[in-house]
Amino acid sequence: VTPDDVERLIRPLERKGFNTGRLTLALLRKMYNWAVLPESAAIPGDGPLLSYNIANPCRLYRLDKSNKPPPIDRYLKDQEITAIWHSLGDGNPDRILKLQLLTGCRVSEVCGMTETELDRDAMEWSIPAERSKNNRPHLVPLTDHMLELIGPPSDGFIFPATSKSAHTTNSGPIQCIKRHSKSLGIKNISSHTMRRTFITNMARLNVPTEIRNRLTNHADQSVDGIYNQHDYLEQKRDAQERWDRHLRGIITGV
Repeated sequence: VTPDDVERLIRPLERKGFNTGRLTLALLRKMYNWAVLPESAAIPGDGPLLSYNIANPCRLYRLDKSNKPPPIDRYLKDQEITAIWHSLGDGNPDRILKLQLLTGCRVSEVCGMTETELDRDAMEWSIPAERSKNNRPHLVPLTDHMLELIGPPSDGFIFPATSKSAHTTNSGPIQCIKRHSKSLGIKNISSHTMRRTFITNMARLNVPTEIRNRLTNHADQSVDGIYNQHDYLEQKRDAQERWDRHLRGIITGV
């Protein structure tokens, strides 16, 4: 497989959609990084060792940035929050989207929530490192409103799939928000819009950047982020409760 082969595969995909080409290239690059031999390795054969330099065929490919879409900055205004909230029902994808808006967590984290991750008495949700995007554990303070959406105790997944041997996948909430936004005439939103709306409103409520980053589990690469191991639970809980009250005011008009 040569760089020309990669070019013939990726370039048509990239013209159809920049992100499709980017994600395909990233997947191929990872696959070939695993598959190829180190440059210093030799290939044994019947004769002398062949000293080939085998490198990743994706290494020379450069994406066409002219086709790159503008960064997404969409978040829900108050009127849109009200419309979306009242349009959503009680199904698993609907409740997942509401919890995303309340907690600011990623859709995959909410979809995979289990009863063992919840401490209902302490009103805490502990997302293990293996389930977070940055491989860092995340402690989410819960409110009464969140526990209402989570529902009664479960034997396993909080949002089980039909088979009950697995959980609702990301595609459920994604299709759900597309369906509701289309019927409401609200354009250019996705499940990630809920997370962006959460962060935007936390700033609106004057929650400091440090606490916002802790609430969304964004990795802090500064010296303080590396050495400071305080969980900021009290500050996070205060911010969550303030946002909960503010959101209730938005959706009730009070």
